[in-house]
Amino acid sequence: MSIRKEFHSLLNSYTKHMKAPISTITAQIMANFANLHKLMVHYLMEQMIIQRYNSVDAEQLVSQGISHLQHLDDPELEAKFYGTAGAVMAHSNPMQGFQFLKKALALSKSTGDTTIQCNIILSMAIFMHRRGNSRAALALCREVEQIAYQATDLVQVTVALETLAGTLIILGDYKGALIELNRAKELIDMCGLTGGFHYCHVLHDQTEIHIKKSEYAEAQSIHTALLQDTSMNKNPETYAYIRLNIALVDVTIGTTMELIQQNLDAARKVFIRVKSPLSIINCDMVLADLNLREGNWVLARAQFQEGLKSRNGQVVVYCVERLADSTRWPAHFQSHAKWPMICLCESHRLQEKLMLYKALLFIGDWFISEDEVTAHNLFTVALEGFTLLDVHRSRAQCFMRFGEMAEKKGDSLKAAKMWREARPLFERSLQTKDVEQIDRRLAALEKENQSSIANFMTLYPLTEDPDKEVIASTEVTQSSNTDQHTCDQWVTFHKHKQYYVGYFQWSRRDAGTPVRTPI
Repeated sequence: MSIRKEFHSLLNSYTKHMKAPISTITAQIMANFANLHKLMVHYLMEQMIIQRYNSVDAEQLVSQGISHLQHLDDPELEAKFYGTAGAVMAHSNPMQGFQFLKKALALSKSTGDTTIQCNIILSMAIFMHRRGNSRAALALCREVEQIAYQATDLVQVTVALETLAGTLIILGDYKGALIELNRAKELIDMCGLTGGFHYCHVLHDQTEIHIKKSEYAEAQSIHTALLQDTSMNKNPETYAYIRLNIALVDVTIGTTMELIQQNLDAARKVFIRVKSPLSIINCDMVLADLNLREGNWVLARAQFQEGLKSRNGQVVVYCVERLADSTRWPAHFQSHAKWPMICLCESHRLQEKLMLYKALLFIGDWFISEDEVTAHNLFTVALEGFTLLDVHRSRAQCFMRFGEMAEKKGDSLKAAKMWREARPLFERSLQTKDVEQIDRRLAALEKENQSSIANFMTLYPLTEDPDKEVIASTEVTQSSNTDQHTCDQWVTFHKHKQYYVGYFQWSRRDAGTPVRTPI
């Protein structure tokens, strides 16, 4: 029924049954009429939240809501409406959405309602966070924390700390994020909300930190605990997100394709039912990563490129990082270094610290075949960054690159040292295949060394004087313009005992008498 028909219906009803003067009837009708406008505004806000990913419907709902607000003098309701409209429109029309949020903030300050004010400022913080302005987001979160503390609204303080932690994660301050999340957990316990929505949200953020640091065992432990505390019937959306995150980690640690697919299918069904397009995209991206792992490269690339159309910064990060990692793609998919450079640019735009260091690692991979000095420098900076952030798997990947470069130069001792540095880091991040690869390489080096020593003993039998030191090379190359030689391996025989020691450089001054100098 239209507003006009509703008005005439009420007028006829009052005139027929109450027999009151027209002025009284009109006043009563207008009171009901105002209530009807309020109900419509509340209804439209709920519809906006439901239709937040449908830009056309959202704009129509906002327009209808504004027309109803024109009949009301209710700054509190108006602030709530524009706050909701701003948060919703931020997905499809960011600038319009932010203008709505600014208007909502001004209205909320005029009402003195700190809860509404905090909600709107947090929406602005999330907006800044998604647009890559993390510093502004941090400042807004701190503002909410201060307002909520002054109003003794501990739940609102908790929400502020959760949002603050999410921004710190983007900036690579994982220690700072954990501090804020622990503060949030303490407040949740004080409020008696342990096990509720905010508690689950804090644990989810903790798993995100573990995943970024490649602490997959800890992440899966939290996922398992959360899964036991919820169910499809109790909280379907939370349940679906847990299943999705389990699948995300499982792709990385080598879990079977069938088990990963089961978790993705379960999550996707819920997200389709609750009409959450962004969550469905997240499922698609994890599936793309699985296809990449399984060698379905054409399909994986198409899925990642589709994901890049998303307006969500974290989806973009996920796609670009995987497209930029040349070690995961066959040679015919690596025509140029476009994606590593895009990864570097996106890391700057989004202020993603971890993404920045990954971009340097990926760019180094492109230089390694033609400019080893530049590649080595890039790997060094990346390793320093990963060490600062305490990201185990990425640190191991840098050590692996250093080892491969050393092996290429014939420096087997340095190669072995680098791979031994990488091994416990790969173990820490549950990278079984990488650990096995290192073990094979170390075993091959050991076998090669033993063979070299055996050949040396054949060529250079023990001296008659057991106390005399014999130094020689198993692989000697001579420079074309000098009388210098590089001794790749040297062996000391002392009192009939064999010692494999290290690397030296030596020169031939007369009839082959070596003089050793440490490199």
